[in-house]
Parts: sequence; C-alpha cells; structure tokens
Amino acid sequence: MSDVEPEEGPGLPGSPRATPSVEEPATDEELASEWADPPGLWGHLRAVQNDAIGKRLLLTGFFFLILGGSVDSLVMRLQLARPESDLLSPQLFNELFTNHGSVTMFLVILPIVSLVERPEPLPYSITEAVLGSDKKAVLGENTTPAT
Repeated sequence: MSDVEPEEGPGLPGSPRATPSVEEPATDEELASEWADPPGLWGHLRAVQNDAIGKRLLLTGFFFLILGGSVDSLVMRLQLARPESDLLSPQLFNELFTNHGSVTMFLVILPIVSLVERPEPLPYSITEAVLGSDKKAVLGENTTPAT
C-alpha cells in the first residue's frame, strides 16, 4: 500500500479529484455562432449587446412619450381650453398631471438621455465599473512613467 493518500475531491471523501479536460481555443466562426443573438423577436428581447439594449431603451422611451406624454397632455389641454370645463373632475386632472410628470421624467427622459449623455465608453470589466479610470492608482500600481 502506498504512503500517499488520494486528494479528496468535491464528491465523496477519499474519491480522487477529477482533472478537467483541456480543449483547443475556439475559432472566430465558432465564437461568433456561440455569441450570436437568437433569431426573431424573442432573440432581440434577450440580447445583451449594447446596441440591442440601446434600441430597446429608445423604443421604450418613445412608446411612453406617446402614451404618457401625449395622451395625458392632450386631455389636460382639452380641460384647460375653455373656462369652467367639465371634461375632467379636479381629482382626475390632478392625477393626470402627476402621471404626466412622472411618466415623462422617469420613462421618457431618463432612458433617452442615458444613451445620449455618455462621455466615456462603457467599462469592460467590473473593476473598471467600480474603480473607474484611476483603477491603477487605487490598486496601488505604479502610474508614473519610468525615466
């Protein structure tokens, strides 16, 4: 019997640890097919690339612009077009006014402006997202050029 005991793996105690198989790196075609979005509407809704997310944000913003921005404001303007108009009750007018402001601010302006006001590129890693552009200084790496 040998003096060396087998390493314990993630399974039962005393079972040998499995060695992962090594695969060759994938070609560009294999990577493109693996990371491609599924076809159709469902594939577009499940896509995680920046351009697909940006299109969804723009469409959502314009949808709510028509729904909450135009319909609410049109009904409120009809109420205010003539004095003593009975088109809306005061309570309903206040609800429409609040809904119009909330929808316009949070569901129209913020999604569209979030795409337009982007002064720097999106971070490529969680480190860049958390630490920003000065991550070398935060991590203690030397940032001064060698002379």
